[in-house]
Amino acid sequence: MGVEEGEHLAWNRAYALLRHDPLALPPERRNLLWMIFTDTENRTRMPRWEAAVRAVLGQLRDAVGRRPDDPRLTALVAGLREASPEFRQWWAEYPVRRFRPATIVVCHPEVGEVEVELFQSRPVENPASLLVVQVPTTATAAARLAALSARAETG
Repeated sequence: MGVEEGEHLAWNRAYALLRHDPLALPPERRNLLWMIFTDTENRTRMPRWEAAVRAVLGQLRDAVGRRPDDPRLTALVAGLREASPEFRQWWAEYPVRRFRPATIVVCHPEVGEVEVELFQSRPVENPASLLVVQVPTTATAAARLAALSARAETG
């Protein structure tokens, strides 16, 4: 599965603590799309879950439109249609959307709400790779993320 399809290739500790640890998933499910549509813990942490997943779904639709014969994308869509009723319903609505920087709120059970802004970048040398950066939006959000990291180190 390629990077454009949401495959996690690398992540930092803060991401694993705040959102989810991709290592906790089977290798074939270490994917943003699988995580946002099928991981119950992730879903409960996102008060605006529907808006976030619809945006990512639109990005997947955009990728499929550019590469309609890609067997990896076809398999990903088929698997998600089977696994998620929301994916199945919303895929049929045919959303198409390119990425735009966005702000999401993650409600972590240990530190409360952490608001992060999402950015994407493609390396010129390898445009198939996608770097997603999640930056705390306020000093409070940064402090909560630091507290979460500190608790993990001591606990």
